[in-house]
Amino acid sequence: MRDGGAVGTDAVAPVAFSTAEGGVICESCLAGQPPASLTRLPLQSWRDLCALLDIGAPLPQLDPPHAAAHRRLAARFIRHHTDHSGSANLPALEFWERRTWVPSAAS
Repeated sequence: MRDGGAVGTDAVAPVAFSTAEGGVICESCLAGQPPASLTRLPLQSWRDLCALLDIGAPLPQLDPPHAAAHRRLAARFIRHHTDHSGSANLPALEFWERRTWVPSAAS
């Protein structure tokens, strides 16, 4: 958030995630944002993302499609902030984005 505007206060409205800004932005900050850098996250997906980023929060239980969506969102964020030319070869990120990570039995 840039201006301290409220986000996620509506129980059904999605929140706007900006890869360019590096997170969720309020509706008033949407003006001038490149549409390609915006993703509308359902409220529960935003809460899951917050939990994934909070070391003290329990990990959310994501079904495979939602886990893949979070991987794609993180990959878009990483690419936006590391690959401004669009030509970087990021094979580890590409592998991680396409594969389901399953913890080992020892985890």
